[in-house]
Amino acid sequence: MSGERREPRAASRTGGGRRRRTAPKAKDRPSLGAALRAQGAYLVVAGGVLLGLATAWQNFRAGAYVMAAALLLGAALRLTLPSDRLGFLVTRKKPTDVLTLVALGTGLAILAFLAPRAAT
Repeated sequence: MSGERREPRAASRTGGGRRRRTAPKAKDRPSLGAALRAQGAYLVVAGGVLLGLATAWQNFRAGAYVMAAALLLGAALRLTLPSDRLGFLVTRKKPTDVLTLVALGTGLAILAFLAPRAAT
């Protein structure tokens, strides 16, 4: 047995027996409408935060209130909509996501309330 030679195993087409990852075929990919529908809530919240940032450039208090409203809207959406309609808003368990968004939204609203008014 020790003197016998083993024949080499035939290599597979992909080399080394590993499977190649291929992009999903067009029929397997979701349509653009389905993808936007799945990410719609996330896009609304992210758009609200970006709008708040743009507004805060001119008026900090108004921008902070807009961002706080967007985050609180995200918490309400996460609480009410099913997970397949929320896209990237689903990152952890529902209670954790909702509490995080409510804490951040409330904190921003308090910060906006306590900020000094802009001089006119």
